[in-house]
Amino acid sequence: MTPLLWYNIINKESLMKRTFSVLALTIGIALLGFPCAASAKIEINAAAGNQGGVFYVGMGAVGKAIMDSNPDIDYTMFPSAGFTNIMRVQSNQSQIGVAQSINIYMGSKGMKPFKGVQDKVMGLVNINTNAHTHIVVTEASGIKSIEEIRDKKLPIKININPTGGNNELVPRLIFEAYGIGWKELRAQGAKLFPLSIPDSIDMMKDGRIDVDVYHGEEPAYKYTDIMSTTDIRFLPIDEKIAQSIAKEYGMSVTEFSDTAYNGKVKGLRGLATHTELVVNADMPEDLVYSITKAIMEHRDDIATAVPLWATLAPETAPFTSVPLHPGAARYYREIGVLQ
Repeated sequence: MTPLLWYNIINKESLMKRTFSVLALTIGIALLGFPCAASAKIEINAAAGNQGGVFYVGMGAVGKAIMDSNPDIDYTMFPSAGFTNIMRVQSNQSQIGVAQSINIYMGSKGMKPFKGVQDKVMGLVNINTNAHTHIVVTEASGIKSIEEIRDKKLPIKININPTGGNNELVPRLIFEAYGIGWKELRAQGAKLFPLSIPDSIDMMKDGRIDVDVYHGEEPAYKYTDIMSTTDIRFLPIDEKIAQSIAKEYGMSVTEFSDTAYNGKVKGLRGLATHTELVVNADMPEDLVYSITKAIMEHRDDIATAVPLWATLAPETAPFTSVPLHPGAARYYREIGVLQ
């Protein structure tokens, strides 16, 4: 056999081996759900919040932290919210997502609107923010309690927020527990408006609505804005009703900050949820470990981008509404905050 023929045979075999290896690697990554680009970067999509909102900005900061620590990761975001974020992580359309604990809990139990248990959703980080349910009325309305709205069958004008998010869901659960869900309110002559935050601010200032509901971190800028021109009152929620809803939907009952809203909510207790990051269960352990490490080591940068997320701390980060992904658990054990 001539040297040239031998060289050609060896190179053909080598080429076939290399081709097979690349093909196997591509198939392996594809089976894991992470597309293989020509640059060999790991592509991660994040289910974030609505563009411009706290979740969206926060997930942008999370993405920067991840990519700064892991140059082999290409991180993109999909603008969605609430239940949709959980569904996207479950289906691996997004590998990481942000949601409030109530949505994660409901998904883990297969409660509506989920179609079955969201068993591919695992915990990554508990941001540990407290989002409270606000039931707010104008002082001019004279309303002092939710019971009064029910018992007097008041034909209120109320912003119930667009459907599909916690701003509508949690207040609806409260009103239903009082026996005056949206259907009953309409029957007693109330007018219900699914308003955006800017529209609800304008309409409460103008007196076109007299009741507003909201589930979010406090102090909420919408109410500090309204208070600049309009006197408002924050209504209490009956303790037994609050505890019952909290137990059924995986929430807690906590007090508002004494100083929020110029002290108008001092001593007021309400339903609370917290913000968490979740990941798809099929993500490789080493990858999730690296992502968790990046987020925790860049938490100051994340808090600078989103001050409300300054609550992120090693001591509370592991305590999520669903079991931790093994990669996240490994990191927390390594730094001594998880047994």
